[in-house]
Amino acid sequence: ALWILAVICPALPGAAGERQRTSSLLEREVARQVSADGVSEEQASGYHIFVLEFLVQMIALGRRHGAPLPAVIVDRARRMVEVLDALLGAGGEVPQIGDWDDGRAMPCFGMEDWRARAEALVAVGARLLGVAIRPGRSPCPGLARLLLGDRDEAPPLRALGSASFPLGGLAVSEVTTTGGGVLHTVMRVGGFGALVNAGHAHADLLSLVVRVNDQVLLGDLTRGGRPAALEA
Repeated sequence: ALWILAVICPALPGAAGERQRTSSLLEREVARQVSADGVSEEQASGYHIFVLEFLVQMIALGRRHGAPLPAVIVDRARRMVEVLDALLGAGGEVPQIGDWDDGRAMPCFGMEDWRARAEALVAVGARLLGVAIRPGRSPCPGLARLLLGDRDEAPPLRALGSASFPLGGLAVSEVTTTGGGVLHTVMRVGGFGALVNAGHAHADLLSLVVRVNDQVLLGDLTRGGRPAALEA
């Protein structure tokens, strides 16, 4: 928030110094809290979306005001878009790995559904950062106008396939079935995550989601560490 204020109000006393200070702090923490292959070190899909919302809007704002962020922030945000695109698959709910957060860092323009919100984030993030994403991601025109202005170009598209994010602890496979559907598998693997805050990492080791299109075939019975039945 302080970086944003310093960028949009450069005439404020001390704005230039505060912009430099907060940019350096953000650079350090993004490198520390997002793996080099783009997974939030908390290893929770809800928080991954939350963090990416902050980064996407800051990168867009910085470009508009001639205040580019450090390269590591842009690179990690780009990779976070790739991870979220792989995680979403062809349809259905966002795989709920680890803890969840209902907080929002960007206006959603009526997108109350988590799937729609995540797809819009992938679509605008791909356009902003030049990330190749799977076909069919639903953009949000209001969000695109807010962050991209008139520079809204269609992002490159990728083919279906497997994606591994070993540093962040995710493995994703997406293949076409003989019946023409899309088999999507997500597994949480690897290390525990943010060891400096391990009690809140919610690593969900060996969490597994298997679905065809939007139909879940196999999924965990827990959401954010609690049995789904307890939330009913």
